[in-house]
Amino acid sequence: MSKDAAKGYQFNIVNGAITAVYEVKNGRVTLEKMERDEAWSVSGSSIVKTESEHGRTETTVYSDPDGDGIYAKLAKSTSNDAVFVTNSVTSSTNEVVAVSQKAYQFDVVNGNVAAVYEIEHGLKSLENIEANERWTVDGGNIVKTETSHGISEKTVYADANGDGVFVKVSSSDSAADGSLLLSQTSHDDGKTLGHDLDEHVLQGSVAKDVFKISSESVSDRSDVEQYRITGFAAGDKIDLSAIDARIGNGDNDVFVFIGDGATLSSTNANGAVWFKGGVLYVSNDLDMAAEFQIALVGVTSLDPADIVL
Repeated sequence: MSKDAAKGYQFNIVNGAITAVYEVKNGRVTLEKMERDEAWSVSGSSIVKTESEHGRTETTVYSDPDGDGIYAKLAKSTSNDAVFVTNSVTSSTNEVVAVSQKAYQFDVVNGNVAAVYEIEHGLKSLENIEANERWTVDGGNIVKTETSHGISEKTVYADANGDGVFVKVSSSDSAADGSLLLSQTSHDDGKTLGHDLDEHVLQGSVAKDVFKISSESVSDRSDVEQYRITGFAAGDKIDLSAIDARIGNGDNDVFVFIGDGATLSSTNANGAVWFKGGVLYVSNDLDMAAEFQIALVGVTSLDPADIVL
């Protein structure tokens, strides 16, 4: 996994020029130094950094597919014209595409997606559009909405370098009540939500969102589960009510919010929730370690009323 997978970026733009660059990581926003050999520019809805060093020019594209103001590093190219797209496309030319995982191409007719093609290991194949799938064009992105068993999964595909090859940039599930789900769900690339930080990212919208944790999904992991939410704003809520706060006693217990965790101890850790450094920590067993974490990108304080315990 890329070391940039957990990072986001924000920019100050004045009269079409980039005046400041900020890195967002684990809920903390820090000002980044703009080096002398870097040139930052706005290209449509993307931000482009061009850096020259040791005779080579490196171009990096940052994209904000959901328009929440937080950008992700999406594509990178060097002066030898080899194109690198995070976790997906490694090089492309017209009809010959080499991929490390999966990429996609689409036939769009009169603004509608007429055909979907999957590209894997250099092979392009036509995919069936299932009856429960709806494919739409959203600006420069392609969006798939798939409904099954009362759960709607929304997947966004983006084409960062405009070569007609798209990669999956975000995926989120929502329940019939409109809440966004953070739960363990199989995806078409064979990964499972809970095994790749990129697959844990949910973006909030302009509406009042409810982010519902329907499964802690840590039973088969040796490390701490971490989710990441961008665009968390006033009126949004995190719903933990489906999780048993104290496992092993046969009851469905309710969590207790203990502020920033300063009072955390072995006596109150079972069923404790605390927020510190932009991260919401959740514990539902007898030790003082959190079983899973929810990083709220750009959020510095959290009202207890924002959490459904």
